Amino acid sequence: MENSYHCQNCGAVIPLEDVNVSSDIALCRTCGKTMPFSGLAPISSSSVVLQRPPEGVCIVDDPIKGKTITYRKFSPSMLLLFPMAAGFLGATIFLLFGFHIYKYKFDIEHAPLTIIAIPFLAGTVFLFTGAFFNLLGSWRITITRDQLAVSMKVGLLSWTRRLACDRSAQVRMFLPSIQVSGGTNSTTQRMIQVKCQGKTLNFGSVLPEKVILYIAEIIRRTLTGG
Repeated sequence: MENSYHCQNCGAVIPLEDVNVSSDIALCRTCGKTMPFSGLAPISSSSVVLQRPPEGVCIVDDPIKGKTITYRKFSPSMLLLFPMAAGFLGATIFLLFGFHIYKYKFDIEHAPLTIIAIPFLAGTVFLFTGAFFNLLGSWRITITRDQLAVSMKVGLLSWTRRLACDRSAQVRMFLPSIQVSGGTNSTTQRMIQVKCQGKTLNFGSVLPEKVILYIAEIIRRTLTGG
């Protein structure tokens, strides 16, 4: 099946004739909206072999409960996140309280350092969350005739989002504007986007590329009967 590009606004298919790659603009003639072509990332089904799920992916097909996709994979390299998170935490504590503790009183002169500490605090939360998820976390996607449920679980904590779906659902890879930097490289983390009945569900930015492509294609074929 060839790749297809869908409008971010209405979900209609955008033919390649309405795409200007050099200026990175795509036009949807259905709703009249223009958008960056680089943000319209299709699912390349030719690269997905359903009979060979990626490592860590398990699929259970139940005629009553629907299809359930579970992903869990421990990566030893992710243990590096703990010392990194500890470093961010130390920097946060130092910027928030270090100078005040050193002088045994609140020093208004160093109060602006509190603002500088905010990015370090956000980084601490992000790194610790990622580390604990890779140690204890798992994803579960359940697909039934009329609903898609996405659950992320870390230990005893869980987070679930649901989307009412039917055969008109649009499933694609979504390129958010958030850039994730690593060393000398900078890349955009892709997400799975499912749109149906005017509502949208985005998820999966922390999953490996092969895993999100596989899950997206399973969702697409299950919902649309493709």
